[in-house]
Amino acid sequence: MMVRPCPHCGQLHPAGAAFCPRTGRPLARRSPWGVLMILALAAVGVTVIGVGAWYVANCQASAPPAPTQRATPSAPSASSPSLTPTAPSTDILRPTATGTIAAAPSATPNAAEAIGTSTIYFLTGHGEHAIDSTDQDGLSTVVGLLERQNYSVQPLDLAVTATVPADARAVVVAGPLVLVTQDEVDRLKTYVGGGGALIVMLDPLIQTQTEVDAAEPLVEYLAQEWGVRLANDVVVDFLNSAQGQPLFPLNAGYGISVITGQLQGVNTVFPVVRSVLMPGHGVGLPSLTYTALIPAHVEAWGETNFESLNTQPARDDADTPPPLNLAVSVENSVTGARLVVIGDSDFASNAFADQGANANLLVACITWATTGN
Repeated sequence: MMVRPCPHCGQLHPAGAAFCPRTGRPLARRSPWGVLMILALAAVGVTVIGVGAWYVANCQASAPPAPTQRATPSAPSASSPSLTPTAPSTDILRPTATGTIAAAPSATPNAAEAIGTSTIYFLTGHGEHAIDSTDQDGLSTVVGLLERQNYSVQPLDLAVTATVPADARAVVVAGPLVLVTQDEVDRLKTYVGGGGALIVMLDPLIQTQTEVDAAEPLVEYLAQEWGVRLANDVVVDFLNSAQGQPLFPLNAGYGISVITGQLQGVNTVFPVVRSVLMPGHGVGLPSLTYTALIPAHVEAWGETNFESLNTQPARDDADTPPPLNLAVSVENSVTGARLVVIGDSDFASNAFADQGANANLLVACITWATTGN
């Protein structure tokens, strides 16, 4: 049965459940800030009731009070006060956000130096983050940065079209909730085999609508053709994480790459991430050059016992041992193809894009994949 961590009680409920059986609250699809919406709506409701009672008790006019605008939760920013969901601090699956990480300066590479407009396609049809959505789960912040750097950002549904469009400078897979099919993976493989660029952001399976032990065609392609393995785990870091929440690890520095060259000294945070493993020295294909973009802390590990995340995870022999990476890049010197693999997609969503260098990281990955700069 498919399971996912409940944002209200922290337990694992069936993926199809609409409400938490312990609290009765509706289950959020993915956003760590879903609880804020519930609290905001509850606060508005209490305010309206209180105002109405006062009006009836003190006023003779029969006109109803003016309607109250619906409250909308906002993403944390460098200038915002504390945004704290009501999860208890002991619940590791419901980390609190008691502050924000200072945003990086505007230091993304200038893609507009390239002649003309480059077209980037974001895969759709699997519940990915929407490129046109301004919701917390959307990608409008990052897309805005890309468009200001002369990129045209378009959707791509490979269940509808048999090939990747010829004008594609890169294809981005941004957090599918269901599996990318083998046929779709084959189409991506054909595109990349011709020198294309692919950016893959895949969340831990417990955050998706996929069985936690399901075979992942896209993950298998990355392992077989590129030597990059996305582990079926969740990175736990008690020593280097955002606001001390061990499932929100921070980068432990950056690898030596043009992607991260302008991000040095600014943190990136990854809210619930799986580890990305590169082949050992001399094991990968000779035509491939690997770079560890985002190393994790040397004491972080990949937890494979997902039920332990509800209590207190502890490293054992079944877990993915350190050292771990949260993101890697690979370049094929023969075909010119480029690949970036990141074990999380939520870091680039509107809810987290303004945290540290998060938005700049994805823009820099896309710029490198399309221009090499």
